[in-house]
Amino acid sequence: MSGFWSLIVRHWKELGITASSAIAATGWIYARYRAHRQKRLDTRVLDALGNHAWSPNRPFIGGGATCVRASEIAELFRLPVDNVADSLERLETKGRVRRSEGDVPPYWSIIRR
Repeated sequence: MSGFWSLIVRHWKELGITASSAIAATGWIYARYRAHRQKRLDTRVLDALGNHAWSPNRPFIGGGATCVRASEIAELFRLPVDNVADSLERLETKGRVRRSEGDVPPYWSIIRR
């Protein structure tokens, strides 16, 4: 594999690779990688909201779904709270989770379909 990359680096001009196209390709690859990581985190957060057995003394909504704070999910996965909060906000815009009104920090619950 290193031979392949060293060949490309040595002959990049003959192959028609310009600096701007290399930068654009790197940006595209990073964007795809970041989108994949966000999708994996969103899946883990949804699983935690829907399938994790949380303690029984916590708020419920009308459908019986438990309400969980972003900090509790972050503690479960040992992730920064900001990442989990961003994931919950992405899922809220997609209509997958619901934010409780009036609580600071808010409680989150899954929307069953």
